[in-house]
Amino acid sequence: MKSIRNIFAIVAMLGCIVNGGHAQELAKIVNSSEALRLQAEMAEIRNMGASVSDESTRLKEEARRMRDQGDSNFSKSKKEILEKIDSLSKEGDSLRKVWFKLRVEYSREILKTEESQKVLREMLEAVSADDSDLAGKIKWDYRRSLLDAASEKVRFGKIDRETSREELKAIYKIIRALEVLAFPPVKRVDVLH
Repeated sequence: MKSIRNIFAIVAMLGCIVNGGHAQELAKIVNSSEALRLQAEMAEIRNMGASVSDESTRLKEEARRMRDQGDSNFSKSKKEILEKIDSLSKEGDSLRKVWFKLRVEYSREILKTEESQKVLREMLEAVSADDSDLAGKIKWDYRRSLLDAASEKVRFGKIDRETSREELKAIYKIIRALEVLAFPPVKRVDVLH
């Protein structure tokens, strides 16, 4: 019974999109000033994370080189190098947490339309009912409807090809945002150790 209700909700949602409920150009939504600000912050955090990772890799290689060459300073500096690596690891973890929080905020920012909110609600309901297959189907149906609507706009001359390319990029960003909010990452636990 619940499955039938979900199918009716999907059909109603798709009808809304195809009949013009998707009035704004997606690229304008995805490229709002707030969304662009969040993207810039995420890029900055990603660059900082790359620098931390590079420094950690450099220290590990330096320690390995010192050990392999039998450097007399290795035993003296080993503790210091390990402390630096540990500190960099903690900094990297902190940056990843900040980046993910920004990613969630960005996802919420670009999913402010009524249609995307409805799709997200449906996906969350499916996930909470432990039916991630249905949530995936809802997401892919929404994706298909957005792609079809963009194709129709091009075909009927409502938008040009360049605008269409921007809209396609926006569609994929919106789909990724739905994934971020509906399927949050799970902490992996190594069950073998």
